[in-house]
Amino acid sequence: MAGETDGIKFEQRHGKTRVRVGRVWKRSDGSHSFVEWSVSVSLLSDCLPAYFNGDNSHIVATDTMKNTVYVKAKECSEQISMEDFAIGLGKHFTTFYQQVTASIIKIVEKPWERMIIDGQPHKHGFKLGSEKHTTEVIVKKSGALRVTSGIEGLALLKTTKSGFEGFIRDKYTILPETRERMLATEVTASWMYSLESLSSVPSKPFYFSERFLDVKKVLVDTFFGPPKEGVYSPSVQRTLYEMAEAVLGRFPDVSSIQLKMPNIHFLPVNLSNKENVIVQFKDDVYLPTDEPHGTIEASLSRSGPRCKSNSCAALFFAPPSNGDASQHSKEESKKCTPIPNGNLKKKRSYAQLHLDLGQSDFLLHTCSVCGFMYACGDEGDEKVHKEFHKDYTHGIQFKGWNNERVVNLPSTTAGRVILVLDGDPPAHKKKDILYLLSMATVFELVLADFD
Repeated sequence: MAGETDGIKFEQRHGKTRVRVGRVWKRSDGSHSFVEWSVSVSLLSDCLPAYFNGDNSHIVATDTMKNTVYVKAKECSEQISMEDFAIGLGKHFTTFYQQVTASIIKIVEKPWERMIIDGQPHKHGFKLGSEKHTTEVIVKKSGALRVTSGIEGLALLKTTKSGFEGFIRDKYTILPETRERMLATEVTASWMYSLESLSSVPSKPFYFSERFLDVKKVLVDTFFGPPKEGVYSPSVQRTLYEMAEAVLGRFPDVSSIQLKMPNIHFLPVNLSNKENVIVQFKDDVYLPTDEPHGTIEASLSRSGPRCKSNSCAALFFAPPSNGDASQHSKEESKKCTPIPNGNLKKKRSYAQLHLDLGQSDFLLHTCSVCGFMYACGDEGDEKVHKEFHKDYTHGIQFKGWNNERVVNLPSTTAGRVILVLDGDPPAHKKKDILYLLSMATVFELVLADFD
């Protein structure tokens, strides 16, 4: 919840973290089900007087939040998925307390698995597994909803069908290229569902639990490939992308997925002295390590502009003859309210690209003029918005090339569209186009597809 006093913007939230819950459900046939959760609650609420004046009359005590977790767990007479529990808990806080405008519920489930004895599932025996099931649910008082599920600690390893070659080599590089190596990682995955409100939550029991198992299976199957021949991995990056792409292709209810896959190294063992070779490595004896290790992470989403072919056009717009876009950006950042812009005479199809590292952008402000999402009051975010806003309204400044290949479009009377092909000089692609692409995590690049 945000407030402003004496010209200073103030944002706050409070909650209770690591509330540990064990829940047993007993059935009439004598079989039991068990879950262990670590629950974190964070509330955005109108309790600013507590900060400004020491008035605690609007604060929901964190001890009350802890007690509520246990009460709601007790009220679940039938077994329930972790996501459904988080949704119900978040809904309770936003409806029961008038001051609460939004609730953020995070849960990590400890991987207790039913024991199998002599091929039979034990009715009340469990053993601890490996990877953990996670979720983050955000519920707003309006009923708006965001549900994210995930996996932590999914350890995967294959002893062949992996390589790494063709990478940049310079005076600091000693790593040899290879088409035969071991590939090991510990996957952390999180995926967001295309649910927008409480009313859109599926009524099917264990919908989220089943989807968790389904997504995990697709990730694992894509990593390893067919059981007999496997699948070759030219890099962790390529395997990560294939895994993310497989999830989005398989599950239309998943809108985006983020994967973190450290490259855990198994180093070849070669032992020798001056007289002879003691151990010669032949893809058989390795030294397992856990640090240092490579870090590879990325996210894949259904939204955002994409270039479907190798022919893309960069759009450069001429500066407008009047108006001050920087002033509009300054006012937008200051007020966080929609601002009209006289320079924006034609609607342009822009879509912001940003690096998704698991951050919560549910409460970000969206500029009504340029469409940029940013956190009001954050100095870095507002600076980036100001610069992007200027580029959006004034266009990308461009001096021009010799022998430009101009695409004539009636909607670009204020500038021009330049087509860049693979056979064009490298400077055209690297210096200008690829530089702008590298900035796509902060600024927006417009690409027109030519199929």
